[in-house]
This record gives sequence, C-alpha cells and structure tokens, in this order.
Amino acid sequence: MSLSVIIALFVSANHWVSAVALRAMRPPMPPLEAPVLKTRGTVVYWLGPIDFDSFDALERTLHQNPRLKTLSLDSAGGRIAAARGMARLVSEAKLDTLTSGTCSSACTLVFIAGEKRRLTQEGRIGFHGYKLLSGIQTIDTETEQLRDQKMFEKRGVDSLFLKRAFSVPFEEIWFPDHETLCQAGVTSC
Repeated sequence: MSLSVIIALFVSANHWVSAVALRAMRPPMPPLEAPVLKTRGTVVYWLGPIDFDSFDALERTLHQNPRLKTLSLDSAGGRIAAARGMARLVSEAKLDTLTSGTCSSACTLVFIAGEKRRLTQEGRIGFHGYKLLSGIQTIDTETEQLRDQKMFEKRGVDSLFLKRAFSVPFEEIWFPDHETLCQAGVTSC
C-alpha cells in the first residue's frame, strides 16, 4: 500500500480513522508498556498507554461485551492515530467516558468522544500541543493538531479553551481545574 493511499485513509470520513487504516498505518515506533483492560458490569476500565494494540483490544472488548456503557480512562496518552480510532469506537458504541485518575495528551481524544464525559474529584485531564515523534516527515503536526481541535469543537468544547490547551509546549502538560473543564464543555456538568 502506497504512502499516499495510507494518508488518504488517515484523513477520511469525519476525521475518524477506520480499523483497516489503523492497522495499515502502524509506524515504526518503540512499543509502549502494555495497558490493562478490565470489564466490570457495564464499565470497561482502561489503564495505560494508547497505541495500535490498544485500539485492537478495545475493539475486541466492545465486540465481546455489547452491554458496556462507560469507558473509564487512566492514561498519560500515546499515539494520536490510535487515539482517534479508539475515539471512533467510543462514539459508535455511544459510550460515556469517565476519568478518576489522569487522562492526558492523546487520551483526551478518547475522553472527548464520550456521550457524557465525567471527571471524579480526584480525576484530572491534561493538554498540550503536538510534536512529531515517529520520524514520518510527510505528517504536518500543525494540520493534525488543527484537525483534532475541530473535532473537539464539534463535541462542544470552547474554541478559546482549545487555543490555550493546544498552545502548551509538547514537553509540558496543562491540567485545568474542574470548573474550567466544565465551563469549556470538556466535561458534562
């Protein structure tokens, strides 16, 4: 499959990446630690990084457990393309999202896909701008970041909030307080 075909799949329909495209786009990057995925009742608990294997695991779990209603996230992030795919799965399954730990970086893409987006008292959500880590020079990080900002706006997040969130340098993380997240439309109040 040529790179132009892969990129065309990457930017397809409503900014969501299909499962086929995700599997074809696995860039050569060092593996992340394995995530922990558990189900209890109608909740699926996600603890760990987001990568292409994460997408596969969530897809399999949702297929095997069609009664799931909530995805509880605790992740420092990971691969943007994989997070987009997981967000598509969350949206298609009409899952609520919940964070009682930390959901930052690429995890925010999955969190924002939830029907209802909840944050416990201990939970926190962290944002920063994008940076190319894979070495694939054909990807324009500014374009990709704008693409995800638009997706956040479609989910009801305030554009001024997003401007600040995505202007944070990649090496840093901004953790807004609960009230700010609620007022900006990141969480369901």
